[in-house]
Amino acid sequence: MPRGFPRSVLFAFVVAGLSGCSPGSAPDAPDDAASAVSPFLEDLHDAARRGYAAAIRLALDRGAGIDAVHPETGRTALMWAAGFGHGDAVNLLLDRGADVEVRDGLEGATALHFAARNGQDVVIGRLLAVGASPDAANDYGWTPLMWAVRSSHVSTAGRLLASGADVNRRAPTGETPLTCAADQGCLACVDMLLRHGAAHDAARTRGLTALILAAQRGHDGVVAALLAAGADPNAATDDSATALLRAAARGEAACVRLLLDAGADPDIVDTGGRPLVELVGSKRELAGGYARVEQMLRTALGQS
Repeated sequence: MPRGFPRSVLFAFVVAGLSGCSPGSAPDAPDDAASAVSPFLEDLHDAARRGYAAAIRLALDRGAGIDAVHPETGRTALMWAAGFGHGDAVNLLLDRGADVEVRDGLEGATALHFAARNGQDVVIGRLLAVGASPDAANDYGWTPLMWAVRSSHVSTAGRLLASGADVNRRAPTGETPLTCAADQGCLACVDMLLRHGAAHDAARTRGLTALILAAQRGHDGVVAALLAAGADPNAATDDSATALLRAAARGEAACVRLLLDAGADPDIVDTGGRPLVELVGSKRELAGGYARVEQMLRTALGQS
């Protein structure tokens, strides 16, 4: 095989041959080139990642283990195909008996996790139809729904919820789908989760509620939605930090306004005992909303 000749081009010629298509006017590959390509075709994982159903079929016919886990990536062929949304490849693998509940070797994720993280809705529907569990948790306790909302895939989250995914499933760290969505700032995901009964005041490790997570990142739309759903504006972390403290300390003026209007207590101190208004005042010259936040706090405290 000539040095530097793209393997992808060779692969396309072979796949065309396997599917009964002519490679056009291109000359036939010499015998030594075809021989060099064969190991590439037999790589089931590479074929699944690229979505070449014909090559997958050939590899399986030659004895490749359908649920074999790649020694480096820890993934199966089904995980690759599902993650990239290769529907034909997924259908072929499932028809040939691929196990939807096999876990990857790195974090215990299933094919449904990979499809959910990348928003592959059609593939997700197929996996669910053959019995994939929507609540399968990886080694860290994360479910496909958590992966979907963390990646802001709204329609994917909706499909998983419609299939019975637990909206309040908690990871060992206390993470829930709602805390994932709030931290990411996906308002559409947050609205959907709340409509499906997500617990708005559930907290992950160190007492971080969805409201605190959203406020400290300046996701004012999410903050408004959580407050409207009844989230406690004065809930605090293990070190007594409230959503207002976290938002004000970062100059997130829109979030501060929402929290104060919802009854957040402005007369609070940071972990060092410094009043919040003084902390914010020390940053008023910095870029951002610190000057506005300081004024809002002083007004709320009756100091203006």
